[in-house]
Amino acid sequence: MDCCRHHPDDCRGLRREDTLDPRDFVHGVIEGAFALLFPDPELRHRLRLRAISRAADGSLAWYLWLDGRPGAYELALAAEEFGAADDGVLLALRYFPHPDELVHRRFALAERRVRRSSVFDATGTPAFGRAADLRPHQFLIAAIALEPQGDDHLTVRAHVADRAIEERAVGNAWRRVRDVPAAELAQPVVDALIAGIVYLGRVAPAELRVWREQGTRRQVAVAGVAAAAPDPTHAVWELEWRGLVRPGRVAGRVAVAVAPAAGAAPWFVHAGVSPPTAPPWPVNSLWWDAATWRTEPVGAFCHHCSVDDGTNASAGLRRAEACQ
Repeated sequence: MDCCRHHPDDCRGLRREDTLDPRDFVHGVIEGAFALLFPDPELRHRLRLRAISRAADGSLAWYLWLDGRPGAYELALAAEEFGAADDGVLLALRYFPHPDELVHRRFALAERRVRRSSVFDATGTPAFGRAADLRPHQFLIAAIALEPQGDDHLTVRAHVADRAIEERAVGNAWRRVRDVPAAELAQPVVDALIAGIVYLGRVAPAELRVWREQGTRRQVAVAGVAAAAPDPTHAVWELEWRGLVRPGRVAGRVAVAVAPAAGAAPWFVHAGVSPPTAPPWPVNSLWWDAATWRTEPVGAFCHHCSVDDGTNASAGLRRAEACQ
């Protein structure tokens, strides 16, 4: 899950401040991209957000429910075995399918069994204190890296396969136990994350780069050792958005260095304030359009909460508190 494997030299420009706390960094980005936008019904509709919840046990995890999907998503700090982003935070994106939806059948038997067990509650997410019962690879569909780019911007990278395939050794053969349409499931969450960040910063990505490579399948031997085997039947995607404004920072475009010659050449590159004229899948014009969105304020203005001048500031504050 190395999200900088294509161009390691490029990571030199993604150094964070010495005082950056990775947990504070990821919390600010995710809370900004989702929680700060959720009260606005128009933005919820545009981002397809139906509900959002922070993990009740205090862990760095968020649960998302999106229109068009009966299951629930989890965006959480990745397990240590997956490694880490070079100068930021690596998140694991998981999808917990509803037992009645068709995609539920494409998960492994162990995943289907635990999804129907008491590990999950009525919300379709792990019950309080039960998240640790899940193995790190269960329900996993994508990896997302958040890396600071200077003080006010960040780079987001997403690594996802068209299909998340797992095979188990049975004698001298391999038996397929999992074949999940990972990219299809992950796309709406990735779209909402990028569009939410762009909307808050009012600035489109300075540059988008996309890599497309031959897919792989996860093969687990009898001893439990897992390895990746090539699979030409599908593709693995890596998408990189650079120059995004960090939520809560001053908006503005940032200069993006030219990609180094080392590493695989991107399959697709686009820079500019407007989306490409004919974006190929999985590129979405939403990522640029969100910079131009303008929505009406939520709620009604309470004239009792206004402050006439500086001398009435304390009285105005008391009135504002009374209006809550």
